[in-house]
Amino acid sequence: MRFTWHIRNPKVLASRLPDVVREFRELLPCLPPLAGPGGEGAPLLGRGGVFFNGVKGQTGEDFSFSPYDLLSEEAHSYPHWWECDTEGKPYALAVATFLLLARDRAGEVLELRVAVKAACGKR
Repeated sequence: MRFTWHIRNPKVLASRLPDVVREFRELLPCLPPLAGPGGEGAPLLGRGGVFFNGVKGQTGEDFSFSPYDLLSEEAHSYPHWWECDTEGKPYALAVATFLLLARDRAGEVLELRVAVKAACGKR
């Protein structure tokens, strides 16, 4: 699955991020095992953002979510879209869960898109 998101108002999202991270942490026992970026170490789940991947052998692109990169005036000069392709790995459930929580708590300041590819490569 390929997840794409756009943050329309980083200040609003940044103010709600601590609650999203807290709720996401509560759901970790229900999600596939996660590792830090690159499949190494522990996932990074803090006030500054969320950064994780699947565990070794089940990694795709790193999931990196932080609205704080957008708070400078320079960052607003063009639209920002982020993307994470989980390549169908189990941690896609964690990516979807986090993005849905963030969208629910932040409202329309977060726009989400999902592209689903079947195992045979068809859309």
